[in-house]
Amino acid sequence: MMEVGGLITIVLSAFLTWYLSGVIVALIKRLNSAMKDISTGDGDLTARVDVETQDEIGQFAGSFNLFVEKIQQTISEVITASQEVRHEMVNIGNVTNSISVGASEQQQESDAVATAVHEMSATSETVSQHANEAASASQNASDEASNAKLVLGDTVNRYPRRLHRREKSLTP
Repeated sequence: MMEVGGLITIVLSAFLTWYLSGVIVALIKRLNSAMKDISTGDGDLTARVDVETQDEIGQFAGSFNLFVEKIQQTISEVITASQEVRHEMVNIGNVTNSISVGASEQQQESDAVATAVHEMSATSETVSQHANEAASASQNASDEASNAKLVLGDTVNRYPRRLHRREKSLTP
């Protein structure tokens, strides 16, 4: 009977080993299939592996889920940061465009001021030249007036003498 009990134990052990290894292999295959779906699919980081047991395989599945969750959080943070950078780049582009427009307007205004200053300088030179000509003409007129005054003065001084001589010559 011991032989029958030993044989039953061996058969039962073989069956339990076969059954448990099938269960363990099935769990590992499901875990592998879930990991493969996550890694080769559309990169769906919201997918998780079902944790059906608390043994080593279940703990492995749980750790894998935590790992995928951390990656998902990191990717979300990177996407958020990229969107913020893109938004700031748009703002920088707008500021740069505004600065460029302002600089262009300032350049145009500076050109207008330079043109006005040049025109005022040319006008000032013309006015100065005309003022010099007027001063010269005024000096010439003053000189001519002085000469006329001298001539008239001389004439006035000579006229009474001539008149006196004429009177003498007319008197009998």
